[in-house]
Amino acid sequence: MFLNDIGLPLIVESGKKSFEKIVGPLLLTSAAFKDFKIPENWRPYVIGSEEDIFRLKSPQNFGENSDCLFEVLKPNVSINIEIEATKIRLTLIHHDLISRIYYLDNGLSKIVIMDHAPAYLDFIPKANASFHIGLSQGIDVLFLDDEFLTENLNEDLYQFVHLLKPKNIYGLQQKELPNWLLSLRRCKDIYARP
Repeated sequence: MFLNDIGLPLIVESGKKSFEKIVGPLLLTSAAFKDFKIPENWRPYVIGSEEDIFRLKSPQNFGENSDCLFEVLKPNVSINIEIEATKIRLTLIHHDLISRIYYLDNGLSKIVIMDHAPAYLDFIPKANASFHIGLSQGIDVLFLDDEFLTENLNEDLYQFVHLLKPKNIYGLQQKELPNWLLSLRRCKDIYARP
């Protein structure tokens, strides 16, 4: 998944005009490994865990002589990135075999981006101070991989989202989210599809 010029996840599809105008880095979530394509005019910059970057680095993805910048995120160590004029603090707060959770603060919004719900929440006390400050001030947006969500209650996801209490929840694949998940938001989305 790419980040746009203000640090929000950008859902792109090849063949659309927005796909060719990407300026932000590629953040390695599960969405980044599905139908991976590099936009033509993109300055290659990839951010993720060491395991994910190793998984993505391959001649078929980037070619032999790629000038791609790979930035490895260590758990609970924030990095500062700049996309055009926007300064963003990015932290990998949890990483295991199937779950990656990023915390992103662009100065205006506090955002959590996640693949799958962790089975245990024991990583939260160990998370760095910027995440705890964001959690106490309130998470503005939660982006999650909605590919495997169903109307059936997912208890792990429910407890994590209930703890976050985000203002809004959006899916990375832009699929319709289940009502039990949407009911956990602090605010109603005035732009939601009917």
